[in-house]
Amino acid sequence: MKAKTLKHTSLLAWCVFGLIVLISVWAALLDMAAARQGGLAPSWFSYLIGPAFALVGALILTYRPDNRIGWLMMLPGMSAFVLVDAYLEPLIDGRVPLPPTLTPGLWLALWYSNWNWTLLIFPLFWMMLLFPTGRPISRRWGWSALGWRCFCCCYRPLARL
Repeated sequence: MKAKTLKHTSLLAWCVFGLIVLISVWAALLDMAAARQGGLAPSWFSYLIGPAFALVGALILTYRPDNRIGWLMMLPGMSAFVLVDAYLEPLIDGRVPLPPTLTPGLWLALWYSNWNWTLLIFPLFWMMLLFPTGRPISRRWGWSALGWRCFCCCYRPLARL
């Protein structure tokens, strides 16, 4: 890779890491505000999951920009599950009444919370397949990569049956 491309990959990785940290801080502030209104005290561990994965991903992409493991490590943080949970928790706990009609924002949050867990689970499986170089160990593992692609694409439609 060219030096300019390496620099851009590193810069993009650290910008994504910063965005993930901001999302986690925003979710923590939302949960702290909800806790003051009688909600449950926030669990600080859940706010560290996304930034921890993203930090490791940014470090990998800084030193090895062509390694796919770095981008896979960014996905759990980019799922923003803590922000969606902080938005939906007051509705689930009953502290905020449900709106009489389904608003587009609530519909989008419910839809996203239904499948964003796959951005945490599926990259873990891909990391096991591609570790440590970011590529399968040999050509014999190509069938496994093809199988995972099919599974990831077909999981949601088949889960509805």
